[in-house]
Amino acid sequence: MSLKTVAVSVLVGAAGVLIMLGVSLVPVLNLAVLLWPVPLIVTGARRGVWAGVISLAAAGILVGILTGIHVGILFFTLHLFLVAGLSAGLHKKMDFFENILLSSGGVLLSILLTLKLYALMAGHTFFDALWRNVRNFASGSVVDFDRMLNMYHQLGLFKGIENSLQLTELVISQMQLLIPSALLIFSLVIGVLNLVAARQALKRLRLEAGYVPAFGEWSLPRGMGQVFLLFLLVSYLGSMMSGGSMQVVFLTISSLVSFIFTVQGISVLWFFLGAGRVPVPLRMLICIFIYIFVHMLLTLNMGLTFLGILDQTLNLRKSYRNRFLSA
Repeated sequence: MSLKTVAVSVLVGAAGVLIMLGVSLVPVLNLAVLLWPVPLIVTGARRGVWAGVISLAAAGILVGILTGIHVGILFFTLHLFLVAGLSAGLHKKMDFFENILLSSGGVLLSILLTLKLYALMAGHTFFDALWRNVRNFASGSVVDFDRMLNMYHQLGLFKGIENSLQLTELVISQMQLLIPSALLIFSLVIGVLNLVAARQALKRLRLEAGYVPAFGEWSLPRGMGQVFLLFLLVSYLGSMMSGGSMQVVFLTISSLVSFIFTVQGISVLWFFLGAGRVPVPLRMLICIFIYIFVHMLLTLNMGLTFLGILDQTLNLRKSYRNRFLSA
């Protein structure tokens, strides 16, 4: 790389950290911190993967100077595979699903690497510290958990739990079961958000950004959707025949499949609202209303998931287009 490319990469990394720190202080907007790697990804897509990695290294050094060398190293590894993978995918003009795999897989690999480094540096795992903090919160909280537990007993709940300590351990055990699926879903969400934002940034710079379908067109490839459903069936049968680790596998796969098809269900809903010429602001309100009151409350997180599976198997949107065109 030329000296100019290195200099630009370093400046982008440093500016990205400063912008991230500024945005993190603004209420509501601080969620945009999750998209802070986008300028680094755009740099890597334009100038090559190593330009993006150099930007990230500069950002990690600046974070290390401001907070400590160990934090800087963990900051670098936490974004390494996302920046490198998505930079490579956009630079090589890979398709939408390949870039999703690179970005989401990159986020997951970065998290796992960072957790491993944290354990080596701290002498204990991140989750050991998390569970210790949960126990400390429960024991030192102003909330009277024993009184709350008595209320649950009156409602016929948690009959086998005798005190707040047992209740805390029950909560921790349930959280441990959810960690694998939470990591997968978080990686998928962050990967897709950074992909879409980086593509929009490249379009604003009038650069080729690759094709990303409109949200109303989002759908799993036919084969991929069938594979997900097959994995779900196999893991369910395995969990019925044996417990332990297979229960965790089933919970992880079912949570991931449910999330993916829920997103596809919202996409189907968005498509048909658009076909009905519903204005975008009203379309958003309707989707939020249906998600909260129909999907979450009335159907217990199954309504939109079922709609997504129905679209995957019957191809509802394609059928609608065919009837519309033939009319």
